[in-house]
Amino acid sequence: MQHRNFIWRWLIRAAWGVTGVVLTAVYLYYLRAQALPDLQFWHQQDLAAAVVPEPENFRNMSLDDYLAHEENMFSKLDATIVQIAADVPGWHRYGATAYSIYRQGWPEGNRSQLRTPEYKRGVAVLVHGLSDSTHSMRAVAGSLYTEGYETLNLRMPGHGTLPGALLNTRWQQFRGATRLGVQAMDQRRDASQPLILVGYSNGAALAVDYTVDALRSGGDMPVPQLLVLLSPAIRVAPVAAYANIQRWFSELPGMEKLGWTDVVAEFDPFKYNSFPVKAGEEIYQLTSRLQRRLNTLTQEQRQRFPRVIAFQSVLDSTIPADGVVSGLLDKLADTPAEMVYFDINRNASLLPLLVDSGRPLLQALSSRPELGFDLTIVGNANDYSTEVSARTRRRGEVTWSEQATDLHWPRDVYSLSHVALPFTVDDPIYGINGQGATATVSEIWLKGEQGGLAIPLALLARQRFNPFFAYLEERMLAAVAAVTPSATPSATPSGPTTATPARRQD
Repeated sequence: MQHRNFIWRWLIRAAWGVTGVVLTAVYLYYLRAQALPDLQFWHQQDLAAAVVPEPENFRNMSLDDYLAHEENMFSKLDATIVQIAADVPGWHRYGATAYSIYRQGWPEGNRSQLRTPEYKRGVAVLVHGLSDSTHSMRAVAGSLYTEGYETLNLRMPGHGTLPGALLNTRWQQFRGATRLGVQAMDQRRDASQPLILVGYSNGAALAVDYTVDALRSGGDMPVPQLLVLLSPAIRVAPVAAYANIQRWFSELPGMEKLGWTDVVAEFDPFKYNSFPVKAGEEIYQLTSRLQRRLNTLTQEQRQRFPRVIAFQSVLDSTIPADGVVSGLLDKLADTPAEMVYFDINRNASLLPLLVDSGRPLLQALSSRPELGFDLTIVGNANDYSTEVSARTRRRGEVTWSEQATDLHWPRDVYSLSHVALPFTVDDPIYGINGQGATATVSEIWLKGEQGGLAIPLALLARQRFNPFFAYLEERMLAAVAAVTPSATPSATPSGPTTATPARRQD
């Protein structure tokens, strides 16, 4: 009896200890949240629900229906911004001045875009990431269009409008929109023309998720011939599993800020700077479910998995850089697959200043006795040069080949980033020497005393364009060529078109 009482007392103490730890963590989160800037109208869940509501169910919706929904929704958002944004600074995304400039200059930057070439060789659906917009897929879509592919650059629900819209959006809506887009494009191709899915970040998870659905559908859903994955969020950090706890506390009176991981001035016209906890919760649910379903694929389904080419920076603060390998490529059977990693700048004069967290990943992959995919590492040609080469180890081989390129590391860039891969150096928003009289996001660099800037310096310092996009494009188009028949492409009667009224495509 005495022994049992002793155990019972220790269990009670342990329970109180755990409770204390949880309450302390919540209190620290509360203090951090209260230090965030005040929430504004673009963060409001109710306003987003009223102004920019999204479809809950896509089963009985066509692509034309979805595009018409976008037209109505953005018209309503335009009118709302005019009415309530009078006191917002002119440079702000939701200030009347900047909003008008971006809507007129790039009216489709946040909206779905369908482009049909004169001679069509295949169809492609492009899915952007979490919190950004279709502008992220602009350059890749343009490359595929030039190659004769009809491209649907599809806006995901909750995106391109107000950050508060993500509070009303579930991963099932992302999944429904992706399926709608793929089925619509499947109907626009000949039987001999390939279907390609391109996914960036969360969009990559959605592309793989759709593919798993199609493989398990028994022929009811078209299986793509190629997946192109950029910074693929196939797995996310385990801490995301606890996002729901923080969200629950944010629903208490006066605790609304706990519902946001970041509250930052919205100076980016095509990506939310503020990020709600719920969005992290949704991507965790999506990727966790995806991992379970990948693990249950039959051998026959694994053998039918389409060709894959994936691109990833070894430094990535958003997702685990090895997630696409352990979470997807290692699970496939005989699928032709390519993995391209962009290494850090290992110039000897710069390397001592860097945290070389990517080296263990590359060493682990390089030391494998056998690889089930082609592995390429893009990085410095040698320790004392900014010249870039590509070292490749083919599937089933142990030797490496090296390919010289005409690329160089820019002087002030030490690595790529999660958000850099899909953007060209001359992107009008994220590149350098962009179009227009104002600075691009990459050209905003302010100096002063530390702690005096409301915008996190880490956000301004993050690499936003890919100086090696030409190599990414070359490898992507080689993979596209491998699945594209050499027969004469079919002519389309209408020539280049868009699904919405003709607008500037640059």
